[in-house]
Amino acid sequence: MFLLDFIQSLGIILTLILTVIQMWFYNKSLRASTLATIMARNDEINRVFIQNPELFVKLNESYPEVANRESSDARPLVLYSLFNLYEELHLYRKYGYVDEEIWEAWRNSMAKIFNYRYASGFWKEVKSEYRKEFQFFVDTLIR
Repeated sequence: MFLLDFIQSLGIILTLILTVIQMWFYNKSLRASTLATIMARNDEINRVFIQNPELFVKLNESYPEVANRESSDARPLVLYSLFNLYEELHLYRKYGYVDEEIWEAWRNSMAKIFNYRYASGFWKEVKSEYRKEFQFFVDTLIR
């Protein structure tokens, strides 16, 4: 009877060890998949800037008053896409899906974007649409 209990216990321990190893590989895979998704979305946004270089240059302009806005201006749509991506990335970091080294690189990139005059003006107008935690984070980036 003792031998049977020992073998069963050993089987349970091995099963637990294999489960932990599988979870570790799954978590690593999930992190890589998350980063790949973020990078693909960022590449699409960058493609818009590459195809329309004037958009990037225009981020240095002041954010206009409501009466002076052009309906054909693509900057709000591009910035919405970026801000949504950044908020999602912020959440992924919160839940541990983004390594600190990668997060620091993204944070620096976000700081550059949010400190363009147009982007910071646009942010002030739309920030209430985002989570409070993300609002606070972005506000600390703007100088």
